[in-house]
Amino acid sequence: METAEREEATAEARMEGVWRSDAPVTIFLDSHIEATRGWIEPILARIAEDKRHVVVPSIDTIGAEDMVYRVGGGLGVLGFSWTLGQDPYMADTGPDGSHPAKSPVMAGGLFASDTREFLRLGGYDPEMRLYGGEEMEIGFRTWMCGGDIEYLPCSHVGHIFRTPAYWKGQVYKVPGEEISRNKLRTAEVWMDEYKSLVQFASSPLPASLPIGDLEPRRQLRQKLQCKDFRWYLQTVTPHLFVPKISPQTKGGALRNQVLDACLDTLGSRLPGDTIGCYPCHGQHGTQAFVEDESGLLRVPQLGYKMCLSMENSFVSVRPCQEKDERLKWSLDSNLHIRSSQGTCLQASDQASTRSPFTLNVGTCQDDKSQEWHWS
Repeated sequence: METAEREEATAEARMEGVWRSDAPVTIFLDSHIEATRGWIEPILARIAEDKRHVVVPSIDTIGAEDMVYRVGGGLGVLGFSWTLGQDPYMADTGPDGSHPAKSPVMAGGLFASDTREFLRLGGYDPEMRLYGGEEMEIGFRTWMCGGDIEYLPCSHVGHIFRTPAYWKGQVYKVPGEEISRNKLRTAEVWMDEYKSLVQFASSPLPASLPIGDLEPRRQLRQKLQCKDFRWYLQTVTPHLFVPKISPQTKGGALRNQVLDACLDTLGSRLPGDTIGCYPCHGQHGTQAFVEDESGLLRVPQLGYKMCLSMENSFVSVRPCQEKDERLKWSLDSNLHIRSSQGTCLQASDQASTRSPFTLNVGTCQDDKSQEWHWS
Protein backbone atom coordinates (compact mmCIF):
# COMPACT_ATOMS: atom_id res chain seq x y z
CA MET A 1 0.00 0.00 0.00
CA GLU A 2 1.42 3.38 -1.08
CA THR A 3 0.00 6.68 0.14
CA ALA A 4 0.73 10.00 -1.54
CA GLU A 5 2.08 12.78 0.64
CA ARG A 6 -0.43 15.26 -0.76
CA GLU A 7 -3.78 15.19 -2.55
CA GLU A 8 -3.27 14.49 -6.24
CA ALA A 9 -5.38 14.56 -9.38
CA THR A 10 -6.74 11.19 -10.56
CA ALA A 11 -4.27 10.73 -13.43
CA GLU A 12 -1.35 11.92 -11.31
CA ALA A 13 -2.23 9.54 -8.46
CA ARG A 14 -2.48 6.58 -10.82
CA MET A 15 0.86 7.41 -12.39
CA GLU A 16 2.40 7.71 -8.92
CA GLY A 17 1.41 4.10 -8.34
CA VAL A 18 2.94 2.99 -11.65
CA TRP A 19 6.23 4.78 -10.95
CA ARG A 20 6.55 3.21 -7.48
CA SER A 21 5.80 -0.31 -8.73
CA ASP A 22 8.31 -2.78 -10.11
CA ALA A 23 5.64 -5.25 -11.30
CA PRO A 24 5.79 -6.32 -14.98
CA VAL A 25 2.03 -5.76 -15.38
CA THR A 26 0.00 -2.82 -14.08
CA ILE A 27 -3.72 -3.19 -13.38
CA PHE A 28 -5.90 -0.18 -12.68
CA LEU A 29 -9.11 -0.61 -10.65
CA ASP A 30 -11.26 1.98 -8.91
CA SER A 31 -12.00 1.70 -5.19
CA HIS A 32 -15.66 0.76 -5.84
CA ILE A 33 -14.69 -2.45 -7.67
CA GLU A 34 -15.02 -6.05 -6.52
CA ALA A 35 -12.95 -8.67 -8.32
CA THR A 36 -14.32 -12.18 -8.86
CA ARG A 37 -12.57 -15.52 -8.56
CA GLY A 38 -10.42 -16.23 -11.62
CA TRP A 39 -10.58 -12.67 -12.96
CA ILE A 40 -6.83 -12.03 -13.15
CA GLU A 41 -5.53 -15.15 -14.92
CA PRO A 42 -7.04 -14.33 -18.37
CA ILE A 43 -5.68 -10.79 -18.13
CA LEU A 44 -2.12 -11.86 -17.35
CA ALA A 45 -2.20 -14.62 -19.95
CA ARG A 46 -3.32 -12.28 -22.70
CA ILE A 47 -0.63 -9.69 -21.92
CA ALA A 48 2.00 -12.45 -21.74
CA GLU A 49 1.02 -13.46 -25.28
CA ASP A 50 1.59 -9.94 -26.60
CA LYS A 51 2.69 -6.99 -24.47
CA ARG A 52 0.99 -4.60 -26.91
CA HIS A 53 -2.43 -5.70 -25.66
CA VAL A 54 -4.20 -3.32 -23.28
CA VAL A 55 -6.78 -5.57 -21.64
CA VAL A 56 -10.20 -4.75 -20.19
CA PRO A 57 -12.30 -7.16 -18.08
CA SER A 58 -16.05 -7.53 -18.32
CA ILE A 59 -17.37 -4.82 -16.00
CA ASP A 60 -20.50 -6.13 -14.30
CA THR A 61 -22.91 -4.30 -12.01
CA ILE A 62 -23.08 -4.21 -8.23
CA GLY A 63 -26.36 -2.70 -7.07
CA ALA A 64 -25.94 0.63 -5.30
CA GLU A 65 -29.04 -0.11 -3.19
CA ASP A 66 -28.63 -3.79 -2.33
CA MET A 67 -24.93 -4.53 -3.17
CA VAL A 68 -26.06 -7.55 -5.21
CA TYR A 69 -23.61 -8.65 -7.92
CA ARG A 70 -25.28 -8.90 -11.33
CA VAL A 71 -23.45 -10.33 -14.33
CA GLY A 72 -23.89 -8.09 -17.35
CA GLY A 73 -25.55 -4.70 -17.53
CA GLY A 74 -22.23 -2.89 -17.16
CA LEU A 75 -19.46 -2.09 -19.63
CA GLY A 76 -17.84 -4.21 -22.31
CA VAL A 77 -16.64 -3.21 -25.77
CA LEU A 78 -16.81 0.57 -26.00
CA GLY A 79 -16.85 3.04 -28.84
CA PHE A 80 -17.31 6.79 -28.67
CA SER A 81 -19.66 9.56 -29.72
CA TRP A 82 -18.62 12.85 -31.30
CA THR A 83 -19.04 14.50 -27.92
CA LEU A 84 -16.38 11.99 -26.77
CA GLY A 85 -18.83 10.15 -24.59
CA GLN A 86 -18.80 6.37 -24.23
CA ASP A 87 -21.05 4.41 -26.59
CA PRO A 88 -21.53 0.65 -26.87
CA TYR A 89 -19.78 -0.82 -29.91
CA MET A 90 -20.38 -4.11 -31.67
CA ALA A 91 -18.38 -6.93 -30.06
CA ASP A 92 -17.06 -10.02 -31.79
CA THR A 93 -16.47 -12.54 -28.99
CA GLY A 94 -16.67 -15.61 -31.21
CA PRO A 95 -19.33 -18.31 -31.54
CA ASP A 96 -19.35 -19.17 -27.84
CA GLY A 97 -18.91 -15.63 -26.51
CA SER A 98 -15.57 -16.35 -24.84
CA HIS A 99 -13.06 -14.93 -27.31
CA PRO A 100 -11.23 -11.60 -26.77
CA ALA A 101 -12.88 -8.75 -28.67
CA LYS A 102 -11.18 -5.64 -30.01
CA SER A 103 -12.48 -2.44 -28.37
CA PRO A 104 -11.99 1.08 -29.81
CA VAL A 105 -11.69 2.67 -26.34
CA MET A 106 -12.16 1.50 -22.76
CA ALA A 107 -13.17 2.64 -19.31
CA GLY A 108 -10.31 4.90 -18.24
CA GLY A 109 -9.86 3.43 -14.77
CA LEU A 110 -10.32 -0.33 -15.30
CA PHE A 111 -7.69 -1.93 -17.50
CA ALA A 112 -4.36 -3.76 -17.48
CA SER A 113 -1.18 -3.25 -19.45
CA ASP A 114 2.42 -4.32 -19.63
CA THR A 115 4.04 -1.73 -17.38
CA ARG A 116 6.97 -0.85 -19.61
CA GLU A 117 4.75 -0.63 -22.67
CA PHE A 118 2.26 1.57 -20.84
CA LEU A 119 5.04 3.97 -19.84
CA ARG A 120 6.59 3.87 -23.32
CA LEU A 121 3.27 4.96 -24.80
CA GLY A 122 3.05 7.88 -22.38
CA GLY A 123 0.90 6.68 -19.48
CA TYR A 124 -1.85 9.10 -18.49
CA ASP A 125 -1.78 12.65 -19.86
CA PRO A 126 -0.37 14.49 -16.81
CA GLU A 127 -2.28 17.64 -17.76
CA MET A 128 -5.66 15.95 -17.37
CA ARG A 129 -7.45 16.65 -14.11
CA LEU A 130 -10.15 14.71 -12.26
CA TYR A 131 -11.63 12.22 -14.73
CA GLY A 132 -13.42 12.09 -18.06
CA GLY A 133 -11.72 12.02 -21.44
CA GLU A 134 -8.74 9.93 -20.37
CA GLU A 135 -10.36 6.77 -21.75
CA MET A 136 -10.49 8.41 -25.19
CA GLU A 137 -6.94 9.73 -25.00
CA ILE A 138 -5.49 6.37 -23.95
CA GLY A 139 -7.72 4.53 -26.41
CA PHE A 140 -6.81 6.60 -29.47
CA ARG A 141 -3.12 6.70 -28.53
CA THR A 142 -2.85 2.96 -27.88
CA TRP A 143 -4.30 2.03 -31.27
CA MET A 144 -2.62 4.78 -33.28
CA CYS A 145 0.82 4.12 -31.75
CA GLY A 146 1.09 0.36 -32.26
CA GLY A 147 -1.00 -1.33 -29.57
CA ASP A 148 -4.58 -2.50 -29.30
CA ILE A 149 -7.36 -2.75 -26.71
CA GLU A 150 -9.10 -6.02 -25.97
CA TYR A 151 -12.18 -6.87 -23.97
CA LEU A 152 -11.92 -10.22 -22.16
CA PRO A 153 -15.36 -11.78 -21.54
CA CYS A 154 -13.76 -14.46 -19.33
CA SER A 155 -12.53 -11.91 -16.78
CA HIS A 156 -15.18 -10.36 -14.53
CA VAL A 157 -15.15 -7.50 -12.03
CA GLY A 158 -18.10 -5.79 -10.39
CA HIS A 159 -18.61 -2.02 -10.41
CA ILE A 160 -20.90 -0.06 -8.12
CA PHE A 161 -22.77 2.33 -10.39
CA ARG A 162 -24.04 5.04 -8.09
CA THR A 163 -27.55 6.37 -8.47
CA PRO A 164 -28.03 10.16 -8.69
CA ALA A 165 -31.11 9.91 -6.47
CA TYR A 166 -29.10 10.76 -3.33
CA TRP A 167 -26.40 12.92 -4.94
CA LYS A 168 -28.28 16.13 -5.84
CA GLY A 169 -28.70 15.07 -9.45
CA GLN A 170 -24.98 14.48 -10.02
CA VAL A 171 -23.43 11.08 -9.38
CA TYR A 172 -19.86 12.34 -9.12
CA LYS A 173 -19.18 15.96 -8.29
CA VAL A 174 -16.95 17.02 -11.18
CA PRO A 175 -17.11 20.46 -12.83
CA GLY A 176 -18.35 19.99 -16.39
CA GLU A 177 -15.74 22.35 -17.80
CA GLU A 178 -12.94 20.13 -16.42
CA ILE A 179 -14.32 17.12 -18.28
CA SER A 180 -14.73 19.26 -21.41
CA ARG A 181 -11.13 20.43 -21.07
CA ASN A 182 -9.85 16.84 -20.95
CA LYS A 183 -11.86 15.92 -24.05
CA LEU A 184 -10.72 18.99 -25.97
CA ARG A 185 -7.10 18.14 -25.13
CA THR A 186 -7.66 14.68 -26.57
CA ALA A 187 -9.21 16.09 -29.73
CA GLU A 188 -6.44 18.65 -30.27
CA VAL A 189 -3.61 16.12 -30.02
CA TRP A 190 -5.03 12.94 -31.58
CA MET A 191 -8.02 13.63 -33.84
CA ASP A 192 -6.44 15.73 -36.62
CA GLU A 193 -9.09 17.42 -38.82
CA TYR A 194 -11.87 15.55 -37.00
CA LYS A 195 -11.21 17.58 -33.86
CA SER A 196 -13.65 20.22 -35.15
CA LEU A 197 -16.52 17.73 -34.71
CA VAL A 198 -15.73 17.57 -30.99
CA GLN A 199 -15.17 21.32 -30.73
CA PHE A 200 -18.55 22.12 -32.30
CA ALA A 201 -20.23 19.66 -29.91
CA SER A 202 -18.45 20.97 -26.79
CA SER A 203 -18.82 24.14 -24.75
CA PRO A 204 -15.90 26.55 -25.21
CA LEU A 205 -13.58 26.67 -22.22
CA PRO A 206 -13.81 29.77 -20.01
CA ALA A 207 -10.85 32.14 -20.16
CA SER A 208 -9.97 31.12 -16.61
CA LEU A 209 -9.47 27.49 -17.68
CA PRO A 210 -6.86 27.20 -20.45
CA ILE A 211 -6.50 23.90 -22.27
CA GLY A 212 -2.92 23.54 -21.02
CA ASP A 213 0.37 22.79 -22.76
CA LEU A 214 -0.22 20.39 -25.65
CA GLU A 215 3.31 20.32 -27.01
CA PRO A 216 4.63 17.39 -24.87
CA ARG A 217 1.81 15.12 -26.10
CA ARG A 218 2.31 16.24 -29.69
CA GLN A 219 6.03 15.48 -29.38
CA LEU A 220 5.15 12.07 -27.92
CA ARG A 221 2.96 11.35 -30.94
CA GLN A 222 5.77 12.33 -33.28
CA LYS A 223 8.36 10.30 -31.36
CA LEU A 224 6.19 7.17 -31.44
CA GLN A 225 5.47 7.69 -35.17
CA CYS A 226 1.77 7.17 -34.59
CA LYS A 227 -0.76 6.72 -37.38
CA ASP A 228 -3.31 9.43 -38.17
CA PHE A 229 -6.89 9.54 -36.96
CA ARG A 230 -8.30 8.74 -40.40
CA TRP A 231 -6.49 5.39 -40.17
CA TYR A 232 -8.05 4.84 -36.73
CA LEU A 233 -11.56 5.50 -38.06
CA GLN A 234 -11.12 3.25 -41.08
CA THR A 235 -9.37 0.41 -39.25
CA VAL A 236 -10.63 0.39 -35.66
CA THR A 237 -14.14 1.87 -35.96
CA PRO A 238 -15.27 1.11 -39.53
CA HIS A 239 -18.93 1.04 -38.43
CA LEU A 240 -18.87 4.46 -36.72
CA PHE A 241 -20.88 7.20 -38.40
CA VAL A 242 -18.49 9.95 -39.53
CA PRO A 243 -20.00 13.25 -40.75
CA LYS A 244 -18.61 14.62 -44.01
CA ILE A 245 -16.37 17.56 -43.22
CA SER A 246 -13.68 19.58 -44.95
CA PRO A 247 -11.42 22.52 -44.04
CA GLN A 248 -14.22 24.74 -45.34
CA THR A 249 -16.88 23.23 -43.07
CA LYS A 250 -18.78 25.93 -41.21
CA GLY A 251 -20.14 25.44 -37.72
CA GLY A 252 -21.07 27.10 -34.47
CA ALA A 253 -24.09 29.20 -33.56
CA LEU A 254 -26.32 30.92 -36.12
CA ARG A 255 -27.09 34.34 -34.68
CA ASN A 256 -29.62 36.99 -35.59
CA GLN A 257 -27.76 40.14 -34.61
CA VAL A 258 -30.79 42.42 -34.32
CA LEU A 259 -32.38 40.33 -31.58
CA ASP A 260 -29.21 38.60 -30.33
CA ALA A 261 -31.16 35.40 -30.84
CA CYS A 262 -29.59 32.11 -31.95
CA LEU A 263 -31.11 29.07 -33.60
CA ASP A 264 -31.76 26.61 -30.79
CA THR A 265 -33.14 23.08 -30.71
CA LEU A 266 -34.84 24.01 -27.41
CA GLY A 267 -34.17 20.46 -26.29
CA SER A 268 -36.00 18.85 -29.22
CA ARG A 269 -34.64 15.38 -30.02
CA LEU A 270 -37.41 13.44 -31.77
CA PRO A 271 -38.28 13.53 -35.50
CA GLY A 272 -40.73 16.34 -36.21
CA ASP A 273 -40.11 18.18 -32.92
CA THR A 274 -40.15 21.95 -33.39
CA ILE A 275 -37.02 24.04 -32.90
CA GLY A 276 -36.83 27.80 -32.37
CA CYS A 277 -34.46 30.55 -31.35
CA TYR A 278 -33.30 31.66 -27.93
CA PRO A 279 -31.01 34.32 -26.43
CA CYS A 280 -27.47 33.49 -27.54
CA HIS A 281 -25.40 31.95 -24.74
CA GLY A 282 -22.15 31.10 -26.55
CA GLN A 283 -21.96 27.58 -25.08
CA HIS A 284 -22.73 25.59 -28.25
CA GLY A 285 -24.93 22.75 -26.93
CA THR A 286 -28.46 23.25 -28.23
CA GLN A 287 -27.26 26.25 -30.27
CA ALA A 288 -24.52 24.44 -32.22
CA PHE A 289 -25.02 23.53 -35.88
CA VAL A 290 -22.71 22.37 -38.66
CA GLU A 291 -23.27 22.86 -42.39
CA ASP A 292 -21.96 19.76 -44.12
CA GLU A 293 -20.86 19.25 -47.73
CA SER A 294 -24.39 18.18 -48.74
CA GLY A 295 -26.10 21.36 -47.54
CA LEU A 296 -27.50 19.74 -44.40
CA LEU A 297 -27.49 21.61 -41.08
CA ARG A 298 -26.50 18.92 -38.61
CA VAL A 299 -26.93 19.09 -34.82
CA PRO A 300 -23.67 18.14 -33.02
CA GLN A 301 -25.40 17.59 -29.68
CA LEU A 302 -27.54 14.91 -31.34
CA GLY A 303 -24.53 13.03 -32.69
CA TYR A 304 -24.67 14.81 -36.06
CA LYS A 305 -27.41 12.34 -37.00
CA MET A 306 -30.30 14.82 -36.73
CA CYS A 307 -30.73 17.77 -39.10
CA LEU A 308 -32.87 20.88 -39.48
CA SER A 309 -35.98 20.16 -41.53
CA MET A 310 -38.41 22.52 -43.29
CA GLU A 311 -41.99 21.72 -42.23
CA ASN A 312 -44.12 24.22 -44.20
CA SER A 313 -44.51 27.00 -41.59
CA PHE A 314 -42.03 25.78 -38.97
CA VAL A 315 -38.66 24.06 -38.58
CA SER A 316 -38.03 20.72 -36.87
CA VAL A 317 -35.30 18.13 -36.44
CA ARG A 318 -35.32 14.94 -38.47
CA PRO A 319 -32.85 12.11 -39.19
CA CYS A 320 -30.30 13.34 -41.72
CA GLN A 321 -30.98 12.06 -45.23
CA GLU A 322 -29.09 13.59 -48.15
CA LYS A 323 -31.95 12.88 -50.57
CA ASP A 324 -34.60 14.58 -48.38
CA GLU A 325 -35.11 18.03 -49.88
CA ARG A 326 -36.71 19.29 -46.66
CA LEU A 327 -33.27 19.11 -45.06
CA LYS A 328 -31.38 21.17 -47.69
CA TRP A 329 -30.36 24.70 -46.67
CA SER A 330 -27.95 27.36 -47.88
CA LEU A 331 -26.59 30.56 -46.33
CA ASP A 332 -26.72 32.96 -49.29
CA SER A 333 -24.85 36.22 -49.93
CA ASN A 334 -27.57 38.18 -48.13
CA LEU A 335 -27.02 36.04 -45.00
CA HIS A 336 -30.37 34.35 -45.49
CA ILE A 337 -30.81 30.75 -44.37
CA ARG A 338 -32.67 29.64 -47.48
CA SER A 339 -34.57 26.37 -47.73
CA SER A 340 -34.73 24.27 -50.89
CA GLN A 341 -38.30 25.59 -51.34
CA GLY A 342 -36.96 29.16 -51.58
CA THR A 343 -38.26 30.35 -48.20
CA CYS A 344 -36.09 31.87 -45.45
CA LEU A 345 -35.79 31.62 -41.68
CA GLN A 346 -36.68 34.72 -39.72
CA ALA A 347 -36.69 35.62 -36.04
CA SER A 348 -39.25 37.75 -34.24
CA ASP A 349 -39.48 39.15 -30.73
CA GLN A 350 -42.86 37.54 -30.22
CA ALA A 351 -42.57 35.19 -27.26
CA SER A 352 -43.31 31.50 -27.67
CA THR A 353 -44.08 28.96 -24.97
CA ARG A 354 -40.40 27.99 -24.72
CA SER A 355 -38.57 31.19 -25.62
CA PRO A 356 -38.83 34.99 -25.63
CA PHE A 357 -38.48 34.72 -29.42
CA THR A 358 -40.23 32.93 -32.27
CA LEU A 359 -38.63 31.31 -35.31
CA ASN A 360 -40.73 31.68 -38.46
CA VAL A 361 -40.45 30.77 -42.12
CA GLY A 362 -41.33 33.39 -44.70
CA THR A 363 -40.74 34.84 -48.13
CA CYS A 364 -37.09 35.86 -48.52
CA GLN A 365 -36.68 39.63 -48.40
CA ASP A 366 -34.24 42.37 -47.41
CA ASP A 367 -35.07 42.27 -43.70
CA LYS A 368 -32.69 42.19 -40.74
CA SER A 369 -34.92 39.60 -39.07
CA GLN A 370 -33.78 37.16 -41.77
CA GLU A 371 -30.04 37.79 -41.42
CA TRP A 372 -28.01 35.07 -39.69
CA HIS A 373 -24.31 35.10 -38.88
CA TRP A 374 -22.03 32.23 -37.86
CA SER A 375 -20.58 32.94 -34.42
